[in-house]
Amino acid sequence: MEFGGAGGASLPNPNPAGVQVIDYFPIFQGRERINVVKREGGHGGGDSAIHEDIFLGEDPARKFDILAKSVDGLRAISIGDAVYESILDGQVKDLTGFIQ
Repeated sequence: MEFGGAGGASLPNPNPAGVQVIDYFPIFQGRERINVVKREGGHGGGDSAIHEDIFLGEDPARKFDILAKSVDGLRAISIGDAVYESILDGQVKDLTGFIQ
């Protein structure tokens, strides 16, 4: 994991074996442990994986929907705008049903 921008130092891996995992906790199911595949390249190999998804298309074998869609960006911008407006005028903003 990098921090401090491009070329920044890496955080130490707490696992001495060097294996990285993600523990995924779905709301109504048990924990699932996902092994992180180590790859070469920037962001722990994530850059090349993102490039593959962008230019070659999503991997149909991937179980998880990890790629943001345009509606996800719209939701993020809308929430940020609602928070900003709420701070300015002190009113609660209701986004229920705004984006289906």
